[in-house]
Amino acid sequence: MDEPGLAVPVQSVGDPLVSEVTLTFESFILPTAEALANEQELREGFAKEFGPAVKLALDDPEVRFSLVPGGSIIVGGQRVTIQRVSQKGDWINANVRGTSDAARQVVQTVVKVLDRVGSVNREWDYYEKHVVRTSFGTATTVRLPGTLRDMLAPAVDGLFSDVVEERLASRMVPRRTHGMAKPAFARVLVHGIECQVLVAEESGTSNKYKLEFHHMSSEDLAAGTCYVISELDYDGHMELVDHLLATFSASDDLPGS
Repeated sequence: MDEPGLAVPVQSVGDPLVSEVTLTFESFILPTAEALANEQELREGFAKEFGPAVKLALDDPEVRFSLVPGGSIIVGGQRVTIQRVSQKGDWINANVRGTSDAARQVVQTVVKVLDRVGSVNREWDYYEKHVVRTSFGTATTVRLPGTLRDMLAPAVDGLFSDVVEERLASRMVPRRTHGMAKPAFARVLVHGIECQVLVAEESGTSNKYKLEFHHMSSEDLAAGTCYVISELDYDGHMELVDHLLATFSASDDLPGS
């Protein structure tokens, strides 16, 4: 299934919260072709729902259409910025600076516009019944009372301190023909931990999902600022973040404590 991945951290570095939702529908359910036949009306429909700044883009060969920048939408009484919306095949993807619920609301609104412009005249309930898959992605910025290196197992941390820093780091320095200054200090800086979560089903099929932790810059590393990326919905992602912070709070369990 050709679905998009979470469009972070490259497009969203520094955002406190980014959520992405992809709804995949049964084949031939989305009225995209009918709506695109009335291109100007479609542009006006999206502008009405998401604001005049939104632009309908039809020149991206990777998708059927996209909305960039995404404009905004009111969800739960709060305005949510939409970073990008795209549609290809049977899926619609929304990336917002907000929660998973807000991203899903954007997808629902896009479908309503397609339906109205395409003169199909079906309610959202009809389309919702034909959703076959919902995929999530969430990214948050969190301040840790330490660094990602503190999360490593003692054996790995020992490898860094006793072998790399103590003995081998100086051998990474390029050799100079006319004398070399003796290194005074070496430290392995862990800027990222990238994982794949393998989930195997009883049917025998399996899929891998993204789970990443990043200090995006040296300044972030020094401040303990960490960018956490997962393919969880907002609620699950925040549960993960809570447990991450609790891990640091239980300092006795961390290497070097």
